[in-house]
Amino acid sequence: MVQRRVSCRGAIMVAGQRIHVGFGHAGVTVTVAAEGDHFQIYDEDRLLVEVPRRTTKPIARFKAGKPEPLRNTRPLTAKPNEPEGDLCGRCDGSPGL
Repeated sequence: MVQRRVSCRGAIMVAGQRIHVGFGHAGVTVTVAAEGDHFQIYDEDRLLVEVPRRTTKPIARFKAGKPEPLRNTRPLTAKPNEPEGDLCGRCDGSPGL
């Protein structure tokens, strides 16, 4: 049995196979049981989905990782020396044809 954290798109990866669990479970840590030729995905003791195993790859990671921290991103805005209405620099600001 292994643990995986459901992505924001509702999927997990086990042994190179993407398994869709559902958007409603995004961010939840689920338990995956590899039973012969299929995977069973549980949220605590409730079975969420059972899918056929389509790969023979071994399961490499056994524990879910913490979510990635948010990155510092700057909002896309005009530079201080550029006029706000004309970001491309090709227009002179006069009305079009």
